[in-house]
Amino acid sequence: MAELVYGDGSRKNEVSKIENGKVQNPHEKTVDLYTVALDIDADEIASLRAGKPPPNMVDTLVDFFEVSRDKSLYTEIAVHKSGKVAIFHDCPLKVEILRVELFVSDRQIIWVTKDHRKRSFGSELKESIVQSMSDLAEVYFIRLYSDKEWGEPVEYPLLVIN
Repeated sequence: MAELVYGDGSRKNEVSKIENGKVQNPHEKTVDLYTVALDIDADEIASLRAGKPPPNMVDTLVDFFEVSRDKSLYTEIAVHKSGKVAIFHDCPLKVEILRVELFVSDRQIIWVTKDHRKRSFGSELKESIVQSMSDLAEVYFIRLYSDKEWGEPVEYPLLVIN
């Protein structure tokens, strides 16, 4: 993330402070750097500053996956003992994910695509998952092929909104 935001991988400590809420009111120029790095538009910034989920959010993920008529979509969020969070899914994604946004007070996550479409995970998250995700900068998506076979984890940035 430091390389993406600042063009300098050695500034990981600064990124960590912002991601973990140790910088309560980052400078406007810093916010601008993150906005550009994460490809967040002005309307989204206004919504995030207000602490509200974006208004164009829809409550289903089916549009994001290749789901057939004879199979329903299965998704699950899990916290590994290492503290990492994984989102498991059993159908292939048909969109490119840009980032995941966690709305802490609403206990909701939203998936944002590269074309800025948004979908809610759907159900309210357990408090333990919200707490685990609140300290992270990324989440992993893992495609399940069967009970014993899964794909490589794909990492996406996580934007935490308190």
